[in-house]
Amino acid sequence: MHNLSRPRRRPHRRWQPAVICLLIIAQMVDFGATNEAYDMLDDLMDQNGSPEVLQNQPDFDLDSGYPGISPTNEANDMLRDLMVQNGAPEILQNQPDFELEVDSMMELSCQGTEPVKWIIKRTPDEDIEPEPEVLLIEEFKTGVAEKPFGSRVTILKATPEIVGRYYCLYESAEDTVDDLAELPPLYKADSTYIFVKDQQMVPVLNPVVHGVQYADVIIPCKPSSKDGMVELVKDEHEMPVNHGGFSNTRGFTILVKSLEQSGLYKCRSLNNTENEFHFELHVNEASITEYIRKPQIEPQDDAFVKKGGTLKLNCTVNVAHDVQFNMWWQKSDKKRIETDSRFTVSSVSAEQHPDLAHNKLGRIELTVKRVTVEDAGYYWCQVRDHNNHENNRAVKVYVIDHGEDFIRLTEDNNLSFINVSINKRDVRIRIKYSAHPTPVFYWTKDNEDKPLIHGE
Repeated sequence: MHNLSRPRRRPHRRWQPAVICLLIIAQMVDFGATNEAYDMLDDLMDQNGSPEVLQNQPDFDLDSGYPGISPTNEANDMLRDLMVQNGAPEILQNQPDFELEVDSMMELSCQGTEPVKWIIKRTPDEDIEPEPEVLLIEEFKTGVAEKPFGSRVTILKATPEIVGRYYCLYESAEDTVDDLAELPPLYKADSTYIFVKDQQMVPVLNPVVHGVQYADVIIPCKPSSKDGMVELVKDEHEMPVNHGGFSNTRGFTILVKSLEQSGLYKCRSLNNTENEFHFELHVNEASITEYIRKPQIEPQDDAFVKKGGTLKLNCTVNVAHDVQFNMWWQKSDKKRIETDSRFTVSSVSAEQHPDLAHNKLGRIELTVKRVTVEDAGYYWCQVRDHNNHENNRAVKVYVIDHGEDFIRLTEDNNLSFINVSINKRDVRIRIKYSAHPTPVFYWTKDNEDKPLIHGE
């Protein structure tokens, strides 16, 4: 843990951080996402031995400051307020994800109106269990009248084994859904994802994956670090795998077209050539009349839109040719969205599935013009077949309430001067930023034009 307590009086030099962070505004991006990068402010005053309370940030990349996509503070606070108003449990100071240095420590606290608990998922089918000296979970009373129930997870030693999605949910909601990912849009859970900056991949204890023909299956081949790279190949011949997308929090999505896709798959890290392991995929046949598949929304992850801009969401569902179905959009309040002066809901269409000869692809689109901050929240795509089987998927929308170009820089502890002892071995400075479009950073000293070079 890093100690930020005030040191005893001792010889020191006063160093003004004339290290200026200059920015080159990079190419514009359409979705208006905001990045926050961090270079760790490390153990400046470590004589009294008091612990630091780690501050939750969008991602803790304590070495390189790798910028991850995350909403602005204003957008995130607005969604926090929306969750609070609807009684959702709340991970304090939460952000979409965090990245930890290997062997570092972190604490996440959650509070709610009723008893809450943590469930940590390495994959949708594999839990991460508490383990002494690695990960602890404890309940506590918050002292907050509105949300008196609390639970705390403490990561004592960050390793690839603790990488995964951390859900804080109401105990009463645990058995109400098959997939925990369905709970946050229902305001029954809050979640974040933890990365660890390591070249190893996320280990999987049960490398057997079950899929259904004509449906998507996820093979959880994924890196530990946010910017890690992995690849997936088929069997001993190492044939490239045609996949429908990759997520560093989920893995590879594969559309199962035939039973012949069963077999062994090799997952390997492109950052560490010695790190690889195998998955075994079992494909089963299933009656197409037993259920309707879960729809897909583009964008797949959180959607970002600037205030006053236009939001476009596209929802598709894979169904057999002889299945009749309907699709519609809903907002967080579960009211069906109808076309009006700002909201346009397309008619439901069906087209030949590009990859499956006996299937069709249903589609419905949603367009929101002149977006306001009140338009933020969860949007649901609902599907129903002629046997009244239903399924759905939700996407979280952030509204960025800023001008077209903006950038904000702050030192992590709002310091203007940093006192460093003479015998201090090194010092690290952490800078937070919010910006659109994505900036490029470099450091200078004493207002010089020459950038500082790593290692000098």
